[in-house]
Amino acid sequence: WNAEQKWALTGKDSKLGVIESPKIASSNLDLSGGLLYLKLSKGNNCFTRAITGHRAGAKSAEYDKPGIEGRAWNEDSMPERIKKFGFGQNRFFVVAKGALDAAGEWWFDSKNSELLFIPPGDIGGDPNQLDVTVKSRVAGFEAEDVSDIIIEGIEFRGCNLRLDECRRNVIRNCRFIYPSTPRIFPDGKTALEMQKNLRVNGEDNVLERLLIQWAVDGALEVEGSGNVIENCIVHDSNLHGRHPGPAISVRGRAERRREAAKNPNIIRRCTVYNVGGVGIYAQGNGPAIAEYNHVFNAGLYCVDISSLYVPVGKEMTGTVVHHNWLHDISGIGFRVDIQGRGITVHHNLAWNVTVGCKLQGYQLAAYNNTVLTHDASGGFIVVFEPDASADELAGWRVRNNVALAFFDRLSLRNDPRKATREFVTPLATVEGSIDHNVVVQAEDPSQLFVDPSVYDLRPKPAGPLAGKGVAIDSLATANPSTTPSIGALEPGTIPWQAGADWMNDKLPVPQSPSEATELAKRLRPASLPLVKHDRRYEDQ
Repeated sequence: WNAEQKWALTGKDSKLGVIESPKIASSNLDLSGGLLYLKLSKGNNCFTRAITGHRAGAKSAEYDKPGIEGRAWNEDSMPERIKKFGFGQNRFFVVAKGALDAAGEWWFDSKNSELLFIPPGDIGGDPNQLDVTVKSRVAGFEAEDVSDIIIEGIEFRGCNLRLDECRRNVIRNCRFIYPSTPRIFPDGKTALEMQKNLRVNGEDNVLERLLIQWAVDGALEVEGSGNVIENCIVHDSNLHGRHPGPAISVRGRAERRREAAKNPNIIRRCTVYNVGGVGIYAQGNGPAIAEYNHVFNAGLYCVDISSLYVPVGKEMTGTVVHHNWLHDISGIGFRVDIQGRGITVHHNLAWNVTVGCKLQGYQLAAYNNTVLTHDASGGFIVVFEPDASADELAGWRVRNNVALAFFDRLSLRNDPRKATREFVTPLATVEGSIDHNVVVQAEDPSQLFVDPSVYDLRPKPAGPLAGKGVAIDSLATANPSTTPSIGALEPGTIPWQAGADWMNDKLPVPQSPSEATELAKRLRPASLPLVKHDRRYEDQ
Protein backbone atom coordinates (compact mmCIF):
# COMPACT_ATOMS: atom_id res chain seq x y z
CA TRP A 1 0.00 0.00 0.00
CA ASN A 2 1.27 3.40 -1.01
CA ALA A 3 -0.58 6.16 0.79
CA GLU A 4 0.14 8.54 -2.09
CA GLN A 5 -1.17 6.20 -4.76
CA LYS A 6 -4.49 4.66 -3.88
CA TRP A 7 -5.51 3.30 -7.28
CA ALA A 8 -3.98 0.87 -9.73
CA LEU A 9 -5.01 0.67 -13.40
CA THR A 10 -6.49 -2.33 -15.15
CA GLY A 11 -4.50 -3.75 -18.08
CA LYS A 12 -5.46 -4.27 -21.70
CA ASP A 13 -6.50 -7.90 -21.15
CA SER A 14 -9.20 -6.95 -18.65
CA LYS A 15 -12.80 -7.74 -19.51
CA LEU A 16 -16.19 -7.95 -17.83
CA GLY A 17 -15.67 -10.17 -14.80
CA VAL A 18 -11.85 -10.13 -14.97
CA ILE A 19 -9.29 -7.50 -14.02
CA GLU A 20 -5.72 -7.89 -15.24
CA SER A 21 -2.82 -5.82 -13.98
CA PRO A 22 0.92 -6.32 -13.44
CA LYS A 23 0.37 -4.65 -10.06
CA ILE A 24 -1.61 -7.67 -8.91
CA ALA A 25 1.15 -10.10 -9.87
CA SER A 26 3.98 -8.01 -8.43
CA SER A 27 2.24 -7.73 -5.08
CA ASN A 28 2.36 -11.53 -4.72
CA LEU A 29 -0.66 -11.25 -2.40
CA ASP A 30 -3.61 -13.62 -2.13
CA LEU A 31 -6.71 -11.57 -3.02
CA SER A 32 -9.21 -14.43 -2.88
CA GLY A 33 -12.30 -13.68 -0.81
CA GLY A 34 -11.65 -9.94 -1.03
CA LEU A 35 -13.57 -6.98 -2.36
CA LEU A 36 -12.84 -5.20 -5.63
CA TYR A 37 -13.47 -1.44 -5.83
CA LEU A 38 -13.75 -0.61 -9.52
CA LYS A 39 -14.30 2.58 -11.50
CA LEU A 40 -15.71 1.32 -14.76
CA SER A 41 -15.43 2.96 -18.22
CA LYS A 42 -15.61 6.75 -17.94
CA GLY A 43 -15.08 6.73 -14.19
CA ASN A 44 -18.10 8.60 -12.83
CA ASN A 45 -18.63 6.15 -10.02
CA CYS A 46 -17.13 3.40 -7.88
CA PHE A 47 -18.76 0.13 -6.94
CA THR A 48 -17.76 -3.06 -5.17
CA ARG A 49 -17.74 -6.67 -6.28
CA ALA A 50 -16.61 -9.83 -4.54
CA ILE A 51 -13.38 -11.40 -5.81
CA THR A 52 -14.40 -14.92 -6.89
CA GLY A 53 -11.06 -16.25 -8.06
CA HIS A 54 -7.37 -15.46 -7.59
CA ARG A 55 -4.10 -17.06 -6.60
CA ALA A 56 -1.02 -15.32 -5.22
CA GLY A 57 1.35 -14.24 -8.00
CA ALA A 58 -1.29 -14.30 -10.77
CA LYS A 59 -1.77 -11.06 -12.69
CA SER A 60 -5.54 -11.43 -13.06
CA ALA A 61 -8.47 -11.87 -10.71
CA GLU A 62 -12.08 -12.80 -11.37
CA TYR A 63 -14.96 -10.92 -9.83
CA ASP A 64 -18.72 -11.27 -9.51
CA LYS A 65 -20.16 -9.72 -12.68
CA PRO A 66 -23.96 -10.33 -12.78
CA GLY A 67 -26.00 -7.14 -12.88
CA ILE A 68 -23.24 -4.78 -13.98
CA GLU A 69 -24.30 -4.15 -17.56
CA GLY A 70 -27.31 -1.85 -17.86
CA ARG A 71 -28.24 0.97 -15.50
CA ALA A 72 -27.40 -0.69 -12.16
CA TRP A 73 -24.03 1.07 -12.15
CA ASN A 74 -25.50 4.27 -13.58
CA GLU A 75 -24.00 5.72 -16.76
CA ASP A 76 -20.65 3.97 -16.38
CA SER A 77 -22.18 0.56 -17.11
CA MET A 78 -24.22 1.60 -20.13
CA PRO A 79 -23.18 -0.60 -23.10
CA GLU A 80 -22.27 2.42 -25.22
CA ARG A 81 -19.96 3.73 -22.49
CA ILE A 82 -18.30 0.34 -22.04
CA LYS A 83 -17.84 0.06 -25.79
CA LYS A 84 -16.28 3.53 -25.97
CA PHE A 85 -13.91 3.26 -22.99
CA GLY A 86 -13.38 -0.49 -22.69
CA PHE A 87 -12.11 -2.31 -19.61
CA GLY A 88 -8.49 -1.20 -19.74
CA GLN A 89 -7.12 1.81 -17.82
CA ASN A 90 -9.90 1.61 -15.23
CA ARG A 91 -8.97 2.59 -11.70
CA PHE A 92 -9.30 -0.14 -9.08
CA PHE A 93 -8.07 -1.39 -5.73
CA VAL A 94 -8.68 -4.57 -3.75
CA VAL A 95 -9.06 -5.19 -0.02
CA ALA A 96 -8.61 -8.75 1.23
CA LYS A 97 -7.51 -10.76 4.23
CA GLY A 98 -4.49 -11.94 2.28
CA ALA A 99 -3.56 -8.37 1.34
CA LEU A 100 -2.70 -7.15 4.84
CA ASP A 101 0.87 -5.97 4.44
CA ALA A 102 1.11 -2.38 5.73
CA ALA A 103 0.75 -0.50 9.00
CA GLY A 104 -2.77 0.69 9.71
CA GLU A 105 -4.52 -1.94 7.59
CA TRP A 106 -7.22 -4.19 9.02
CA TRP A 107 -9.67 -6.89 8.00
CA PHE A 108 -12.67 -8.25 9.85
CA ASP A 109 -12.99 -12.00 9.43
CA SER A 110 -16.75 -12.39 9.88
CA LYS A 111 -16.59 -16.19 9.64
CA ASN A 112 -14.30 -16.46 12.65
CA SER A 113 -15.41 -13.18 14.28
CA GLU A 114 -11.82 -11.91 14.33
CA LEU A 115 -10.35 -8.48 13.70
CA LEU A 116 -7.01 -8.70 11.96
CA PHE A 117 -5.05 -5.49 12.43
CA ILE A 118 -1.55 -4.13 11.80
CA PRO A 119 -0.96 -1.22 14.18
CA PRO A 120 0.16 2.13 12.74
CA GLY A 121 3.92 2.53 12.52
CA ASP A 122 4.15 5.11 15.29
CA ILE A 123 2.39 2.70 17.69
CA GLY A 124 3.64 -0.74 16.67
CA GLY A 125 3.61 -3.70 19.00
CA ASP A 126 1.29 -6.65 19.40
CA PRO A 127 -2.29 -5.63 18.44
CA ASN A 128 -3.60 -8.04 21.08
CA GLN A 129 -2.03 -5.79 23.71
CA LEU A 130 -3.56 -2.58 22.40
CA ASP A 131 -6.86 -0.87 23.18
CA VAL A 132 -8.85 -0.91 19.93
CA THR A 133 -12.17 0.94 19.70
CA VAL A 134 -14.79 -0.36 17.30
CA LYS A 135 -17.51 1.65 15.59
CA SER A 136 -20.90 0.53 16.89
CA ARG A 137 -23.37 2.95 15.29
CA VAL A 138 -23.53 5.54 12.52
CA ALA A 139 -24.94 8.49 14.46
CA GLY A 140 -23.42 9.90 17.62
CA PHE A 141 -26.39 12.27 17.99
CA GLU A 142 -29.75 11.61 16.34
CA ALA A 143 -33.03 13.50 16.69
CA GLU A 144 -36.37 13.99 14.99
CA ASP A 145 -38.76 16.94 15.17
CA VAL A 146 -36.69 18.99 17.61
CA SER A 147 -36.27 22.75 17.67
CA ASP A 148 -34.05 25.44 19.18
CA ILE A 149 -31.20 23.30 20.48
CA ILE A 150 -27.48 24.10 20.30
CA ILE A 151 -24.81 21.46 19.73
CA GLU A 152 -21.40 22.99 20.28
CA GLY A 153 -17.78 21.99 20.83
CA ILE A 154 -18.17 18.22 20.36
CA GLU A 155 -15.79 15.90 18.50
CA PHE A 156 -17.58 13.13 16.61
CA ARG A 157 -15.09 10.37 15.84
CA GLY A 158 -16.21 7.54 13.58
CA CYS A 159 -19.82 8.70 13.81
CA ASN A 160 -21.92 11.66 12.78
CA LEU A 161 -25.02 13.69 13.52
CA ARG A 162 -28.45 13.22 11.96
CA LEU A 163 -31.36 15.63 12.49
CA ASP A 164 -34.67 14.99 10.73
CA GLU A 165 -37.55 17.46 10.34
CA CYS A 166 -35.86 19.88 12.75
CA ARG A 167 -36.05 23.65 13.00
CA ARG A 168 -33.90 26.55 14.24
CA ASN A 169 -31.10 24.39 15.62
CA VAL A 170 -27.43 25.43 15.75
CA ILE A 171 -24.46 23.09 15.26
CA ARG A 172 -21.31 25.05 15.96
CA ASN A 173 -17.56 24.47 16.47
CA CYS A 174 -17.78 20.69 16.10
CA ARG A 175 -15.32 18.31 14.51
CA PHE A 176 -16.32 15.22 12.54
CA ILE A 177 -13.60 12.65 11.81
CA TYR A 178 -14.60 9.74 9.56
CA PRO A 179 -18.28 10.77 9.87
CA SER A 180 -19.44 8.14 7.36
CA THR A 181 -17.66 4.92 6.52
CA PRO A 182 -19.73 2.84 4.09
CA ARG A 183 -17.82 -0.27 3.05
CA ILE A 184 -19.66 -1.60 0.01
CA PHE A 185 -21.44 -0.03 -2.97
CA PRO A 186 -23.15 -2.94 -4.77
CA ASP A 187 -25.03 -0.80 -7.32
CA GLY A 188 -26.44 2.68 -7.71
CA LYS A 189 -29.82 2.08 -6.05
CA THR A 190 -28.52 0.05 -3.12
CA ALA A 191 -25.66 2.46 -2.46
CA LEU A 192 -28.11 5.39 -2.30
CA GLU A 193 -30.37 3.52 0.11
CA MET A 194 -27.39 2.67 2.32
CA GLN A 195 -26.10 6.25 2.60
CA LYS A 196 -25.92 7.42 6.21
CA ASN A 197 -24.02 10.68 5.84
CA LEU A 198 -23.87 13.60 8.26
CA ARG A 199 -27.31 15.07 7.61
CA VAL A 200 -29.58 17.92 8.71
CA ASN A 201 -33.13 18.05 7.37
CA GLY A 202 -35.53 20.86 8.20
CA GLU A 203 -35.89 24.63 8.26
CA ASP A 204 -33.74 27.52 9.46
CA ASN A 205 -30.93 25.44 10.95
CA VAL A 206 -27.41 26.87 11.20
CA LEU A 207 -24.18 24.91 10.78
CA GLU A 208 -21.14 27.04 11.44
CA ARG A 209 -17.41 26.54 11.90
CA LEU A 210 -17.53 22.78 11.47
CA LEU A 211 -14.49 20.71 10.51
CA ILE A 212 -15.47 17.60 8.53
CA GLN A 213 -12.62 15.23 7.66
CA TRP A 214 -12.15 11.93 5.90
CA ALA A 215 -15.73 11.09 4.93
CA VAL A 216 -15.56 7.96 2.81
CA ASP A 217 -18.57 9.04 0.74
CA GLY A 218 -20.49 12.34 0.93
CA ALA A 219 -19.50 14.56 3.84
CA LEU A 220 -22.51 16.80 4.59
CA GLU A 221 -26.16 16.76 3.46
CA VAL A 222 -28.60 19.57 4.23
CA GLU A 223 -32.21 19.48 3.04
CA GLY A 224 -35.11 21.86 3.54
CA SER A 225 -35.24 25.65 3.38
CA GLY A 226 -33.61 28.60 5.09
CA ASN A 227 -30.67 26.53 6.32
CA VAL A 228 -27.22 28.15 6.53
CA ILE A 229 -23.82 26.42 6.21
CA GLU A 230 -21.17 28.99 7.05
CA ASN A 231 -17.44 29.17 7.71
CA CYS A 232 -16.99 25.39 7.58
CA ILE A 233 -14.08 23.30 6.29
CA VAL A 234 -14.58 19.98 4.51
CA HIS A 235 -11.54 18.07 3.30
CA ASP A 236 -10.54 14.64 2.07
CA SER A 237 -14.07 13.42 1.41
CA ASN A 238 -15.61 11.11 -1.19
CA LEU A 239 -12.49 8.96 -1.04
CA HIS A 240 -13.71 6.54 -3.73
CA GLY A 241 -14.72 9.23 -6.25
CA ARG A 242 -18.44 8.53 -6.44
CA HIS A 243 -20.51 11.12 -8.29
CA PRO A 244 -23.42 10.83 -5.78
CA GLY A 245 -21.11 11.70 -2.85
CA PRO A 246 -20.34 15.46 -2.93
CA ALA A 247 -18.49 17.19 -0.11
CA ILE A 248 -21.46 19.49 0.60
CA SER A 249 -24.94 18.80 -0.74
CA VAL A 250 -27.93 21.10 -0.27
CA ARG A 251 -31.45 20.29 -1.45
CA GLY A 252 -34.25 22.83 -1.42
CA ARG A 253 -37.54 21.48 -0.09
CA ALA A 254 -40.62 23.08 1.43
CA GLU A 255 -42.52 21.68 4.40
CA ARG A 256 -45.13 20.51 1.90
CA ARG A 257 -43.46 18.22 -0.57
CA ARG A 258 -45.05 19.68 -3.70
CA GLU A 259 -44.33 23.30 -2.86
CA ALA A 260 -41.14 25.19 -3.60
CA ALA A 261 -38.95 26.25 -0.70
CA LYS A 262 -39.54 29.95 -0.03
CA ASN A 263 -36.23 30.65 1.68
CA PRO A 264 -32.92 29.68 0.09
CA ASN A 265 -30.41 27.31 1.61
CA ILE A 266 -27.12 29.21 1.90
CA ILE A 267 -23.56 27.92 1.63
CA ARG A 268 -21.32 30.81 2.63
CA ARG A 269 -17.56 31.19 3.16
CA CYS A 270 -16.80 27.49 3.29
CA THR A 271 -13.50 25.91 2.25
CA VAL A 272 -13.68 22.54 0.48
CA TYR A 273 -10.60 20.69 -0.74
CA ASN A 274 -9.14 17.31 -1.69
CA VAL A 275 -12.48 15.90 -2.79
CA GLY A 276 -12.89 12.70 -4.80
CA GLY A 277 -15.82 14.11 -6.76
CA VAL A 278 -18.09 17.18 -6.65
CA GLY A 279 -17.27 20.00 -4.22
CA ILE A 280 -20.63 21.74 -3.63
CA TYR A 281 -23.88 20.28 -4.98
CA ALA A 282 -27.04 22.45 -5.03
CA GLN A 283 -30.31 20.88 -6.09
CA GLY A 284 -33.99 20.49 -5.32
CA ASN A 285 -37.19 22.49 -5.40
CA GLY A 286 -36.31 26.03 -4.39
CA PRO A 287 -33.43 28.50 -4.48
CA ALA A 288 -29.89 28.19 -3.12
CA ILE A 289 -27.16 30.76 -2.57
CA ALA A 290 -23.48 29.78 -2.83
CA GLU A 291 -21.30 32.75 -1.99
CA TYR A 292 -17.66 33.41 -1.11
CA ASN A 293 -16.71 29.73 -1.04
CA HIS A 294 -13.25 28.34 -1.80
CA VAL A 295 -13.11 24.97 -3.56
CA PHE A 296 -9.88 23.39 -4.79
CA ASN A 297 -8.45 19.97 -5.61
CA ALA A 298 -11.88 18.56 -6.46
CA GLY A 299 -12.45 15.70 -8.90
CA LEU A 300 -9.44 13.74 -7.65
CA TYR A 301 -11.01 10.33 -8.33
CA CYS A 302 -14.13 11.11 -10.40
CA VAL A 303 -14.54 12.44 -13.92
CA ASP A 304 -17.95 14.00 -14.52
CA ILE A 305 -17.68 16.64 -11.81
CA SER A 306 -17.87 20.34 -11.15
CA SER A 307 -16.46 22.12 -8.15
CA LEU A 308 -19.81 23.92 -7.82
CA TYR A 309 -22.67 22.02 -9.43
CA VAL A 310 -26.39 22.57 -10.06
CA PRO A 311 -27.50 19.32 -11.74
CA VAL A 312 -31.08 20.27 -12.66
CA GLY A 313 -32.11 23.91 -12.42
CA LYS A 314 -35.73 23.78 -13.58
CA GLU A 315 -37.19 24.45 -10.12
CA MET A 316 -34.35 26.54 -8.66
CA THR A 317 -35.41 30.02 -9.74
CA GLY A 318 -33.73 32.61 -7.56
CA THR A 319 -30.51 30.63 -7.12
CA VAL A 320 -27.38 32.79 -7.06
CA VAL A 321 -23.77 31.59 -7.32
CA HIS A 322 -21.32 34.42 -6.73
CA HIS A 323 -17.85 35.42 -5.50
CA ASN A 324 -16.41 31.92 -5.31
CA TRP A 325 -12.80 30.82 -5.81
CA LEU A 326 -12.79 27.59 -7.83
CA HIS A 327 -9.39 26.29 -8.90
CA ASP A 328 -7.08 23.36 -9.50
CA ILE A 329 -10.07 21.24 -10.49
CA SER A 330 -9.99 18.03 -12.53
CA GLY A 331 -13.33 18.98 -14.02
CA ILE A 332 -15.61 21.96 -14.55
CA GLY A 333 -15.40 25.14 -12.51
CA PHE A 334 -19.14 25.83 -12.11
CA ARG A 335 -22.06 24.27 -13.90
CA VAL A 336 -25.81 24.37 -14.36
CA ASP A 337 -26.14 21.02 -16.07
CA ILE A 338 -29.64 21.08 -17.57
CA GLN A 339 -32.93 22.98 -17.50
CA GLY A 340 -31.68 26.06 -15.67
CA ARG A 341 -34.25 28.77 -15.12
CA GLY A 342 -33.87 32.05 -13.25
CA ILE A 343 -30.36 31.25 -12.00
CA THR A 344 -27.63 33.90 -11.79
CA VAL A 345 -23.86 33.34 -11.62
CA HIS A 346 -21.65 36.37 -11.13
CA HIS A 347 -18.19 37.43 -9.98
CA ASN A 348 -16.82 33.90 -9.78
CA LEU A 349 -13.11 33.32 -10.23
CA ALA A 350 -12.23 29.96 -11.82
CA TRP A 351 -8.67 29.04 -12.81
CA ASN A 352 -6.61 25.92 -13.44
CA VAL A 353 -9.74 23.98 -14.40
CA THR A 354 -10.34 21.49 -17.22
CA VAL A 355 -13.54 23.23 -18.37
CA GLY A 356 -14.37 26.73 -17.20
CA CYS A 357 -18.13 26.55 -16.89
CA LYS A 358 -21.20 25.05 -18.51
CA LEU A 359 -24.53 26.87 -18.33
CA GLN A 360 -27.48 25.02 -19.83
CA GLY A 361 -31.07 26.11 -19.50
CA TYR A 362 -34.04 28.13 -20.60
CA GLN A 363 -33.06 31.46 -19.05
CA LEU A 364 -29.82 32.08 -17.18
CA ALA A 365 -27.67 35.08 -16.34
CA ALA A 366 -23.87 35.23 -16.10
CA TYR A 367 -22.11 38.46 -15.21
CA ASN A 368 -18.49 39.39 -14.45
CA ASN A 369 -17.00 35.92 -14.22
CA THR A 370 -13.29 35.27 -14.84
CA VAL A 371 -12.86 31.76 -16.24
CA LEU A 372 -9.34 30.58 -17.10
CA THR A 373 -8.86 27.03 -18.31
CA HIS A 374 -5.76 25.12 -19.40
CA ASP A 375 -6.59 25.75 -23.05
CA ALA A 376 -9.33 27.26 -25.20
CA SER A 377 -11.07 23.90 -25.79
CA GLY A 378 -12.62 24.06 -22.32
CA GLY A 379 -13.79 27.64 -22.10
CA PHE A 380 -17.13 29.24 -21.22
CA ILE A 381 -19.89 26.93 -22.53
CA VAL A 382 -23.49 28.04 -23.06
CA VAL A 383 -26.21 25.53 -24.00
CA PHE A 384 -29.63 26.92 -24.91
CA GLU A 385 -32.28 24.28 -24.20
CA PRO A 386 -33.60 23.01 -27.55
CA ASP A 387 -37.23 23.45 -26.50
CA ALA A 388 -36.78 26.97 -25.08
CA SER A 389 -39.26 29.54 -26.39
CA ALA A 390 -38.22 32.72 -28.15
CA ASP A 391 -39.20 34.76 -25.10
CA GLU A 392 -37.10 32.53 -22.85
CA LEU A 393 -34.07 32.80 -25.11
CA ALA A 394 -34.46 36.57 -25.17
CA GLY A 395 -34.14 36.54 -21.38
CA TRP A 396 -30.61 35.11 -21.38
CA ARG A 397 -27.84 37.42 -20.16
CA VAL A 398 -24.11 36.79 -20.61
CA ARG A 399 -22.21 40.03 -20.00
CA ASN A 400 -18.86 41.32 -18.67
CA ASN A 401 -17.20 37.89 -18.61
CA VAL A 402 -13.62 37.00 -19.55
CA ALA A 403 -12.55 33.52 -20.71
CA LEU A 404 -10.26 31.76 -23.17
CA ALA A 405 -13.25 31.07 -25.42
CA PHE A 406 -17.04 31.38 -25.46
CA PHE A 407 -19.03 28.53 -27.00
CA ASP A 408 -22.62 27.97 -28.06
CA ARG A 409 -23.00 24.20 -27.78
CA LEU A 410 -25.88 21.85 -28.40
CA SER A 411 -27.39 19.63 -25.76
CA LEU A 412 -25.78 16.20 -25.51
CA ARG A 413 -29.00 14.23 -25.88
CA ASN A 414 -32.14 14.56 -27.99
CA ASP A 415 -31.27 17.87 -29.58
CA PRO A 416 -33.02 18.18 -32.99
CA ARG A 417 -30.68 21.01 -34.00
CA LYS A 418 -27.86 18.51 -34.54
CA ALA A 419 -29.16 17.91 -38.05
CA THR A 420 -28.91 21.57 -39.05
CA ARG A 421 -25.85 23.07 -37.34
CA GLU A 422 -22.46 22.31 -35.89
CA PHE A 423 -22.35 20.82 -32.39
CA VAL A 424 -20.14 23.66 -31.13
CA THR A 425 -19.98 27.17 -32.54
CA PRO A 426 -18.64 30.48 -31.17
CA LEU A 427 -21.14 32.23 -28.91
CA ALA A 428 -22.69 35.03 -30.95
CA THR A 429 -22.85 38.59 -29.59
CA VAL A 430 -26.34 39.99 -29.03
CA GLU A 431 -26.35 43.67 -28.14
CA GLY A 432 -27.88 44.32 -24.74
CA SER A 433 -27.93 40.68 -23.60
CA ILE A 434 -24.83 38.74 -24.70
CA ASP A 435 -22.09 41.29 -25.01
CA HIS A 436 -19.06 42.94 -23.34
CA ASN A 437 -17.34 39.57 -23.07
CA VAL A 438 -13.59 39.36 -23.70
CA VAL A 439 -11.71 36.39 -25.13
CA VAL A 440 -8.32 35.96 -23.47
CA GLN A 441 -6.70 34.14 -26.37
CA ALA A 442 -7.36 37.15 -28.58
CA GLU A 443 -5.23 39.32 -26.31
CA ASP A 444 -1.88 39.01 -24.58
CA PRO A 445 -2.82 37.92 -21.00
CA SER A 446 -0.20 40.24 -19.59
CA GLN A 447 -2.10 43.10 -21.20
CA LEU A 448 -5.34 42.00 -19.55
CA PHE A 449 -4.27 41.16 -16.01
CA VAL A 450 -1.82 42.70 -13.54
CA ASP A 451 0.34 39.55 -13.40
CA PRO A 452 -1.25 36.30 -14.62
CA SER A 453 1.98 34.37 -13.92
CA VAL A 454 1.27 34.65 -10.17
CA TYR A 455 -2.53 34.66 -10.53
CA ASP A 456 -2.97 38.36 -9.89
CA LEU A 457 -6.07 38.48 -12.07
CA ARG A 458 -7.11 42.05 -11.41
CA PRO A 459 -7.60 43.99 -14.64
CA LYS A 460 -4.56 45.94 -15.68
CA PRO A 461 -5.20 49.65 -15.23
CA ALA A 462 -6.04 51.24 -18.58
CA GLY A 463 -6.14 47.73 -20.12
CA PRO A 464 -8.90 46.11 -22.23
CA LEU A 465 -10.87 45.03 -19.13
CA ALA A 466 -10.63 47.98 -16.75
CA GLY A 467 -13.82 50.05 -16.81
CA LYS A 468 -14.93 48.44 -20.08
CA GLY A 469 -17.97 46.58 -18.74
CA VAL A 470 -21.59 47.58 -18.56
CA ALA A 471 -23.58 48.30 -15.41
CA ILE A 472 -25.94 45.50 -14.36
CA ASP A 473 -29.10 46.81 -12.72
CA SER A 474 -29.49 43.86 -10.36
CA LEU A 475 -25.89 44.01 -9.07
CA ALA A 476 -24.61 46.60 -6.63
CA THR A 477 -21.12 47.97 -7.26
CA ALA A 478 -18.57 49.36 -4.82
CA ASN A 479 -18.53 52.68 -6.65
CA PRO A 480 -21.78 53.34 -8.54
CA SER A 481 -20.29 56.40 -10.19
CA THR A 482 -17.74 54.35 -12.17
CA THR A 483 -18.22 51.91 -15.01
CA PRO A 484 -17.59 48.32 -13.90
CA SER A 485 -14.75 46.32 -15.35
CA ILE A 486 -14.99 43.06 -17.23
CA GLY A 487 -14.30 39.99 -15.10
CA ALA A 488 -14.61 39.18 -11.40
CA LEU A 489 -12.16 41.79 -10.05
CA GLU A 490 -11.60 45.52 -10.24
CA PRO A 491 -8.25 47.28 -10.83
CA GLY A 492 -6.48 49.15 -8.06
CA THR A 493 -8.45 47.48 -5.26
CA ILE A 494 -7.68 44.69 -2.80
CA PRO A 495 -9.23 41.53 -4.30
CA TRP A 496 -12.14 40.03 -2.40
CA GLN A 497 -11.37 36.82 -0.52
CA ALA A 498 -13.29 33.56 -0.52
CA GLY A 499 -13.46 30.65 1.90
CA ALA A 500 -13.43 30.18 5.66
CA ASP A 501 -11.54 32.67 7.84
CA TRP A 502 -9.59 29.80 9.46
CA MET A 503 -7.81 26.61 8.37
CA ASN A 504 -7.25 23.22 9.96
CA ASP A 505 -3.89 21.76 11.04
CA LYS A 506 -2.22 25.18 11.27
CA LEU A 507 -2.43 25.64 7.51
CA PRO A 508 -2.33 29.24 6.28
CA VAL A 509 -5.52 31.01 5.30
CA PRO A 510 -4.88 32.09 1.68
CA GLN A 511 -5.24 35.82 1.17
CA SER A 512 -5.06 35.81 -2.64
CA PRO A 513 -5.47 33.51 -5.64
CA SER A 514 -1.67 33.18 -5.74
CA GLU A 515 -1.53 31.88 -2.16
CA ALA A 516 -4.55 29.67 -2.82
CA THR A 517 -2.80 28.07 -5.79
CA GLU A 518 0.32 27.34 -3.75
CA LEU A 519 -1.81 25.76 -1.03
CA ALA A 520 -3.56 23.56 -3.60
CA LYS A 521 -0.22 22.33 -4.94
CA ARG A 522 0.99 21.59 -1.41
CA LEU A 523 -2.12 19.59 -0.43
CA ARG A 524 -2.82 17.74 -3.69
CA PRO A 525 -1.78 14.03 -3.59
CA ALA A 526 1.53 13.64 -5.43
CA SER A 527 0.23 10.81 -7.60
CA LEU A 528 -2.60 12.98 -8.99
CA PRO A 529 -1.08 15.81 -11.01
CA LEU A 530 -3.50 18.27 -12.56
CA VAL A 531 -4.17 17.04 -16.12
CA LYS A 532 -4.41 19.75 -18.71
CA HIS A 533 -6.60 17.74 -21.08
CA ASP A 534 -8.77 14.72 -20.39
CA ARG A 535 -10.54 13.09 -23.33
CA ARG A 536 -13.32 11.99 -21.01
CA TYR A 537 -14.43 15.64 -20.83
CA GLU A 538 -14.94 15.90 -24.56
CA ASP A 539 -18.65 15.08 -24.23
CA GLN A 540 -19.51 17.34 -21.30
